Amino acid sequence: MALKIQQHTCNMNDLTPEEVKVQLNELGRQIKEWDTCCKKEIGGILRKVRDLDYSLQDCNPAVVEKRSKERLDRLKIPRSAGARPRDVVVTKENIPALSSIIGGLYWRVGAKLGLSKEKLEHIRNNSRGNDTKAAGDVVSSWATKEGNSATIKSLAKVVERYDSKLADCIRELQTADATTLAQAFSPRHIYDLIGEEDIFALSIHLRNEYKKVAKELGLSTEVIGIMGDANRDNEIKGARKMLQLWMKTEKSMCTWSRLISAARKTNEDVADSVDRVRKEGPLEDGVLEELATSLGLEWEAVGIRLRFTTRQINVIIKDKPIKEMAIVAMLTEFKTKDLPKDDDTHHGVLCAALRDTDRRDLALRLAGK
Repeated sequence: MALKIQQHTCNMNDLTPEEVKVQLNELGRQIKEWDTCCKKEIGGILRKVRDLDYSLQDCNPAVVEKRSKERLDRLKIPRSAGARPRDVVVTKENIPALSSIIGGLYWRVGAKLGLSKEKLEHIRNNSRGNDTKAAGDVVSSWATKEGNSATIKSLAKVVERYDSKLADCIRELQTADATTLAQAFSPRHIYDLIGEEDIFALSIHLRNEYKKVAKELGLSTEVIGIMGDANRDNEIKGARKMLQLWMKTEKSMCTWSRLISAARKTNEDVADSVDRVRKEGPLEDGVLEELATSLGLEWEAVGIRLRFTTRQINVIIKDKPIKEMAIVAMLTEFKTKDLPKDDDTHHGVLCAALRDTDRRDLALRLAGK
């Protein structure tokens, strides 16, 4: 192809205008064929690399989820609780609700339930930062070992050592519908807690005022100064580090009401932005715009993993020819999509898509790590 293009270029001066036009059309056709061929070859290579990466690292989210379900089906846990209402056995039906309630306490609860450190480390590695999944694996392992002795009452007693309110929620599972309780009694809803998944969105809106907000939240002037110096050229990163430090030190006191109150003392607009993140969740508009500026040519591959077809992506590109606008449009549409019943949240699916397209940096940032 390169030789043909060079030959056309060299003979252009000897041709009439009509012949030049014909030659240019032919050249354009050849370039288009070459471009199509290259795209096909690159697509094939990317698919082979992806498959090889999955086989080596076993990081395909769909495969991990499928294997997790298969492991749960193999567990020797009774499928229904035959005990009295006051002593309900842990079953496959109520494990999802229990895991949602226990969440980040999974390590301490698992240790108290008798799981070894090696077992807990294995669970943590397999969960890939998903505390709910880790908590489910902890409860499943304990229930498999204990059988009918693994009751909700005994589990609530262990959880009560760390959080009496969560223990009460677990006890309610003895009489209430498990699916409903999994949604209504997660720690986020009980305490209005800020989660790790909210950190990225919050850091975007706090970037200009994070030092003042940090002071209102009780962080020392020395610590604030160190963070400011270390992140002088990246205020979003500075705000993220501040929030991570606050959540690490304050833990169960990191509520939306406290953060909004601190922000309101410094800037009303910032406080309103924080409240909007609380209402809309970790994929609010500011996050989508920040991701759009950070994503490169791999954004179409991200779209494929978000279950957009090539045709749908091409329609978006046609409507929004500017890359950033196209990405925002795609992610905005993704937020409104109904996910399959067995899928993670929209936030979790997007994190997995970024990780699978070699943008682990963005996946970690979006996850609040």
